Amino acid sequence: MPANQRNQTDAKHIGIVIEMGRPLGHHHGCYKGILDYILEHHPNWQASVDPFLTGVLDDEGRVRYDGIVGRITQPVADLAAKHNIPIVNHWLNSPADLPSVYTDHRACGRIVAEHFLDHGYPKVGLISWEEDRARPLFHAGIDEVAQARGAEVVALNVPYLFEANPKDFDVFNDCVCDFLSQQRTPMGLFIPMDSMALYTMQICKKRGLSVPNDVGVAVFYNALDLCLNSHPTMTSIQANDALVGYEAMRLLDEQMSGKPLPPGQPMLIAPKALRVRGSSEVFVSEDPVVYKALCYIGEQARKGVTVEDVADAAGVSVRTLSRRFNKYVGRSVLGEINRVRVQAIKQVLVDTEIPLNEVATVCGFTSTSHFNVFFRKATEQTPGTYRKQHRRQA
Repeated sequence: MPANQRNQTDAKHIGIVIEMGRPLGHHHGCYKGILDYILEHHPNWQASVDPFLTGVLDDEGRVRYDGIVGRITQPVADLAAKHNIPIVNHWLNSPADLPSVYTDHRACGRIVAEHFLDHGYPKVGLISWEEDRARPLFHAGIDEVAQARGAEVVALNVPYLFEANPKDFDVFNDCVCDFLSQQRTPMGLFIPMDSMALYTMQICKKRGLSVPNDVGVAVFYNALDLCLNSHPTMTSIQANDALVGYEAMRLLDEQMSGKPLPPGQPMLIAPKALRVRGSSEVFVSEDPVVYKALCYIGEQARKGVTVEDVADAAGVSVRTLSRRFNKYVGRSVLGEINRVRVQAIKQVLVDTEIPLNEVATVCGFTSTSHFNVFFRKATEQTPGTYRKQHRRQA
């Protein structure tokens, strides 16, 4: 459509700079959020995916796009500046200084550290690649929690292109092996890239380290084909990628309408949740009684157990168990039962399509009403609302 006609009808054309062929949920989630905003606010606008901005000019040499949003490289930023096109970035590692919307990576680090320490791991490790701008943010979030709780933090930086060729892959394997050989276990490892975590879990197995008993693992991207099919399944941060894309498109819309840009700091979007799976769902403790109790709770809490059940499984009295639990875990036995049960319910709600009344049965409730009351008291949401807000991204 000619530029003058677009202006008359306000039917603007948006260039979306995302490589859709890369198998990363982040790309597709942000794309969905961009389209959701356009459909909600400007259904007459046109959007074209143009990963390298090769279509910025039409056949007659006129600027095709009224705005650009996506994973912005320096050449794309330079091209947009040359043609005076408003632009918004949602790629943390973009080399360009632009209006941006990102996942809150520091919050991700805090969430993972809290998870590992709550599960009794005395140390938290971070394995990431050297050039990643998210690495210091993840590290800062982990440090914040670890320092407050007196826990140790260790880190390993590896090359980003560790899968580029056999030599680099061997270097990666050697680095991880050396790193693990220097650590006392148990420890929790945050490994942002899912494939890197998969290889690390394989290395642990070769070295005789159990995942999750010796080494707990959590990842960032939540690539479901990997996370749900690895052995054990992988705990993962689920970022709110659709909201990142939605807010980036909103910011671009405001910029195109002439609204002053916000201050230079990027907009940060909190992650949706931590999806706890087999790679970190056990509990570790230096106290053998507490460890036995935590393992029993982890295995049985979804079915509904009592404090007396846990004490029997641990082979001690309720009073003894409560005293040791308060000392080593820092909360009551009942509080831990309820916490683990809520986490298990959340996982069933998000990772399955089981009808809500069947979720209640699977999770050990005798009635749907009791299930609803329990979940709402713990989360201030109904199970149905929680599922709608947190179900896996398409």
